Order: sequence, then C-alpha cells, then structure tokens
Amino acid sequence: MADYRIIDADGHVMELDSELREFIGAPYKDLEWHQSYSFWPGLTMDGYLRSLRQKGGWAGGGDGPKANHWLEFLDKNKIELTVLYPTQGLTHAAIQDRDWAICMARAYNDWLYHKFMKASPRLIGVALLPIQDVSEAVKELRRAVNELGMVGAVLPAVAPGGRLYSGPEFYPLWEEAQRLDVPVSTHGGLSMPALGLDMVNNFTIGHTLEHPFAQIYRRDEQRAKLVLIRIAGQKIKQIGRVRADFGVRREQAQVGVRGRRAQDRGRAGPGEAAPGLVAERREAAVLALPER
Repeated sequence: MADYRIIDADGHVMELDSELREFIGAPYKDLEWHQSYSFWPGLTMDGYLRSLRQKGGWAGGGDGPKANHWLEFLDKNKIELTVLYPTQGLTHAAIQDRDWAICMARAYNDWLYHKFMKASPRLIGVALLPIQDVSEAVKELRRAVNELGMVGAVLPAVAPGGRLYSGPEFYPLWEEAQRLDVPVSTHGGLSMPALGLDMVNNFTIGHTLEHPFAQIYRRDEQRAKLVLIRIAGQKIKQIGRVRADFGVRREQAQVGVRGRRAQDRGRAGPGEAAPGLVAERREAAVLALPER
C-alpha cells in the first residue's frame, strides 16, 4: 500500500445475465429464459456500440472484471479499496414493470454481495434501488445495509416519466437513508430517453452531457432550468429580440427584450425582470457558449 490512503470511490462491475439468473427470485425464478433478451433495458438503447473493443480492452476479458481482477488492479495501483457501482444496472430506472424492477434490484444486490463483497472486504458495494416503488426502495435500502453490509445506494440519474428525486414521493427514502446514516448517490448512464439528447449524433457528446444534465435535473428541476436560462442568456444577449421563460418564478426567469428595454430605461415595468437581475443572469452564464 502507499504511504497515504487511496480509495477508489467509483469502481464498476460488469453485470452478466448468465450470473444474475441464479439470483432472480419468485415469481420469475422458474420461468424459461430466452437469452436473446437481456434482463436490463440496456445502455445500448441509444444506438451506440459498447460491446466490442480492441483485444485487451476489457479487464478480465469479455466476461470481467471479476473479483480477482479487481483485487489485482487494487494491488497493482496500491489502492486500499473500491466502492463498486453497476453498469447495465444504471438503466434499471427505465424498467416499466414494477414487480420486475423490484426483483432485478434484489437480484443485482445479491449478485454483487456474493460475487464481489464476499470475496474481499476491499470490494464494497452500493445498492441498486427499485425507484418504481419508493416503499420497496426503502425496504431494499434497509436490507442492503443491514443484511448485506452495503455502504449506501445508487439511483440512476435518468428515470423516465419526469419524476424528480427532490419530490415529496421520495422523502421516505431520504428519511430512511438518514436513519441508516448512509449516502444515496445518483449516477449518469442513459443519454436517452427523457434527457432530450436523442438528437445528438456523437457518442462522446451524448455520454458527456448525460452525466451532469441528468443529475442536476433529477435532483432539482428549478436549478436545471436556471442552467438552461444561463446558457440561453448568451444567445438572448446576442439576438436582443427574444423573450425566454423556462417556467421558473417570473422574477428569476424572464429575460430578453422586455428586460433589456427595462434595463435601458433604468427601470422595470409590470411583469418585467429588474435590470440588475437581467445583468446578473447574463454575467453568471458560466456554462454559456462564448459570444461570437
């Protein structure tokens, strides 16, 4: 080990349906499985190739990394331990069938425990939760922490249907996490659906944007809209004839020609943004495209 502690806080496992099959419970356990269909909605639903790489591109080959590959990596790089996150499991929130979602969350957590966590205390797991049913997500978090020894949970950032983790329906989950004293993180995974990135025709761009945009939006819709306002503000500043309102409170969101005119007059009329606020919104456009 190094003279100082090195902890990998975002390791990943690569789930194999052939291994998960062993952990699938009732009422699906005894059903016949056609292996042409994956158990997960899948990261490839965006149409980009992920399954093939140059030889040597996968740790442990095409069915790894397994626990021994992870331990070899930790030793080689003098890393004390790793916290393991799912890969295909990041698409779990796209499952439409509530009962299947509950079953798959339990199967994944059991698989992670038996295949990795039991192999070494240096391989630490975070639980996958069935957010399709918040009460079941609470139960699974409790089981994963108390029975499997997991240190927290992960929520896929993209959840179709416009559901927000900041909404009241998720309060019981946050209360349980607080009671158990464990963190719950979000992790990007899908560039589509529900992110509006389905028109992006470049894998690198879509994969890059899906992480921050999804996590910002799922946690706080208002903040996400303000990011859009800040981005749009530069274009408004250039055009000077557009009014943009992304549904945020009127005094925060309205920018454009009326606010611009009010700024020129040194006052704001009814329904117009105050001059200082318009300027502040534009000056704070840290994520905006540069002016041309």
